[in-house]
Amino acid sequence: WHAVEMAVHPIVASMFTVFELQNAFAAVLSAASVGFLFITCRVLHCGIGASALFSAMFAFSYTVWTYATQIETFPLNNFLSSVLLLLAVLYHRAPRRSSAKRSLELSGALLVGLSLANQHTSIFFALPIVVSVCFTMDFWRSLRNVCGCVVALLSGIGVYGFLSVAHPESPFSYAAPLTTLTDVVRHV
Repeated sequence: WHAVEMAVHPIVASMFTVFELQNAFAAVLSAASVGFLFITCRVLHCGIGASALFSAMFAFSYTVWTYATQIETFPLNNFLSSVLLLLAVLYHRAPRRSSAKRSLELSGALLVGLSLANQHTSIFFALPIVVSVCFTMDFWRSLRNVCGCVVALLSGIGVYGFLSVAHPESPFSYAAPLTTLTDVVRHV
């Protein structure tokens, strides 16, 4: 893999700037969001036409289209939200007390943490999903489930903490320096 990377990197670096690659990544995330929404519709037994129409309406909406073509936090937020929505639908369709349900609980908790690390307003999307999962799972019967979900959630949020510790004086930071826990709490 390293040999391929060494051979491809100079070619890619000479063809594109960092900003062009970041814009392309935003477009890829937005396209993946549309794909996950299509899959979610199909899991909900919507027809192919209805699923395609819904996904296209999302993809070509003014806001999504605008942010899909520039460096911004929204494409990643849309991607994480669309995957979380798919996991929630799969979770509620999985058989009770199955290993698939347990995997979906942990994956969902990790995605909620990553979503919150990416954009704090994700709480308004994630909270109803978390509440619905808590009411339908054997959450309260098993300490292992609770601990696993908390660890997965904190692992996702930990990305945010890592970034503030790794680059406390980042030139791209719009907030005050995040050098203490108080600074991080005040920022959030």
